[in-house]
Amino acid sequence: MRPFSIVHDKYFRKYARYLNSVRGRVRIPKSWKTREGVEIIAAQLRETLKEKIGTECLYYSASSDIWTARSKLAFISFTLHYLNEMFQMRSWVLEVKLLSGKHDGYRIAEALEHIMTEWELPLEKCVKFLRDGASNGVKACELLQVDSMSCLVHCLHLIVGSGIVKKKTGKSSRELMAAARTDADFDAAIEQEACEGIDAFITDTCESARTDLETLRGVVEKSRKMAVFFSRSVKGTDCLKTFKPKSFSLRQTVQHVGIVLTPCCYEF
Repeated sequence: MRPFSIVHDKYFRKYARYLNSVRGRVRIPKSWKTREGVEIIAAQLRETLKEKIGTECLYYSASSDIWTARSKLAFISFTLHYLNEMFQMRSWVLEVKLLSGKHDGYRIAEALEHIMTEWELPLEKCVKFLRDGASNGVKACELLQVDSMSCLVHCLHLIVGSGIVKKKTGKSSRELMAAARTDADFDAAIEQEACEGIDAFITDTCESARTDLETLRGVVEKSRKMAVFFSRSVKGTDCLKTFKPKSFSLRQTVQHVGIVLTPCCYEF
């Protein structure tokens, strides 16, 4: 996938000039013209898919997730799952929409209901809704009156990942959850709750392991800072290239450093 602005890239234009010299004239379309063509095709496919879902889908389950891009814009996704009459599994990512404002249960419920209405998916035909474990997602499903469940992988990631990360604040998880306003705030509250749970477990079962836990958390914190540095610093990445063995790619090296340490997003 490349942005429409690739038509302005000097190497792309050099490639086009090469094609012209070998195969004849190749005219590079304007970026706005390319975007317009894609939007027309997308609208046609959208109507075709809506008709297909209307004839095949009797009951369905759905999954959704919310994440924040580096641009600080938040998005919500909606994926439809169902079996057709031939018992063939169908999964369609129907929407990835901008989610502005406060991400409380009411706002999320409103966004999900709008998507379902737009795709003509009756709420009463939804047999299960898969979401993350945050309280705003739980509240949204309660408002929509749909049967829901948390994603197991997301729960395990939060528990294991958060449990080995150092506490970032002196506030309790309840205080953080009560003051939460954004997705990052809710994630911080859940991380704090996981840390508190592991600390309580060690206190009740094996106090001698506390030193080992703190050592592990210190190593993880340093590794996490390294992963974030190399993922954000072009200069640092270039320096890393000069030291890495030829048998390993830079992506593999950074990913190895960042296992369980960098932010993770799942499709629920």
